[in-house]
Amino acid sequence: MSSATQRRLVAPGPHDHSTIRALPVERDVEASRPPGQPMTVRELLALKFFADGEAQESAGAYHETAHVPIHSLDRVPRSGGFARLVGALVLAGAVAGYFSAGWIWSRLFSA
Repeated sequence: MSSATQRRLVAPGPHDHSTIRALPVERDVEASRPPGQPMTVRELLALKFFADGEAQESAGAYHETAHVPIHSLDRVPRSGGFARLVGALVLAGAVAGYFSAGWIWSRLFSA
């Protein structure tokens, strides 16, 4: 349990006031869609999320979910394709420079 959760579980003192404004979530979700259209899964999940939060807040017990490690997002996959492209272009430039310098040298000093 985090320290922020532990602070919330302590009984509020005489000078403690909530800084959280209550938002009428149902009204906002209802007003955001045309009349007669069924609610989407996203809207239902939003309503459930806020309803669960209000239930936990009224009960005074906050349930934290366990951390789920997602290994594929822990590091940025690098294929090295850009580095290979830059290396190939530098090598091609060096080879072209070598042959053009050789061609110029042979033209200048051919007798």
